[in-house]
Amino acid sequence: MSRLYGFREVAKLIGVHEVTIKNWIKKGIIKAEEIEDLYYISEAELAKLKALVAQGKYEPHKRELTRLGIPHYEKLCANGQFDTVARDLGLPAPPKNTRECYSMVYQVLRKRMYKDTPK
Repeated sequence: MSRLYGFREVAKLIGVHEVTIKNWIKKGIIKAEEIEDLYYISEAELAKLKALVAQGKYEPHKRELTRLGIPHYEKLCANGQFDTVARDLGLPAPPKNTRECYSMVYQVLRKRMYKDTPK
């Protein structure tokens, strides 16, 4: 029998916010077992999640942007100032909508955060 991971543990392993994991479960992107009002995720689903994140095929939850300490960019995205965001972050093209803006900001700043982390 494979090990079951709690959704909070999965969030830490993958590096996403707990709310994002809960949203994925609700949307049916991943399958989870509900035991005593908590969600548990199998090893196979964990591997699927890691692949989704590695491919950049997930959109971060708004809370994740705030958690990374980037309320400035969050405001710019919310106000539709996509050109400013693209210029500040050195993006090749400005995002087309708010959701794409959040995603691009998250990806760029997350890469910078891990790049600066000592190993």
